[in-house]
Amino acid sequence: MENPEAAALKFNEEAEHYLTQGNFEKAYATCLKALELVPYFAPASNTIGQIMEKIDALDSAIDWYDKALEKQPNLAELHANLGKIYVKQQQFHKAITCYEIATKLQPNFADAYRALAQIWHQIDKPELAASCWYKALNLKPEWATDLEYLKLAKTLLKYQLKKEAIACYDQRHNFMHDWG
Repeated sequence: MENPEAAALKFNEEAEHYLTQGNFEKAYATCLKALELVPYFAPASNTIGQIMEKIDALDSAIDWYDKALEKQPNLAELHANLGKIYVKQQQFHKAITCYEIATKLQPNFADAYRALAQIWHQIDKPELAASCWYKALNLKPEWATDLEYLKLAKTLLKYQLKKEAIACYDQRHNFMHDWG
């Protein structure tokens, strides 16, 4: 006999499969099966949050992400998912808080740094945007072209972030060298 958590995990994996196929009703029903077995199963609450986000039921998505966070407060992905909802609702300060928690929990979370860079840019905080974009590119250098590294380096220099700017110039040089 399979233990309840293992069965709940299988249901959640099945639900994620339905979610990627766009079959939200089956995904939701399958998550509920997981939660029947293990009521405190955070992955299923997270998946339901993603389903609600996909159907633009943003307040419901927040509720489900909050339920998941009650169960697993140290899961960076949950904080990032919640941050994404707040961005959609243009609640930028709440989104920033969520993404900052995500990066503290998982310092190598490039997507969270990129999201922070986009938010800071949107609310006209270019120095903070550049700093976060730099952190994201340190983790995922393939996200930028050599010209984007050059532009970021110039922006970082503008804000006296010389060490970071030099690193961007070096990365650009690496791109140029790879093409050479």
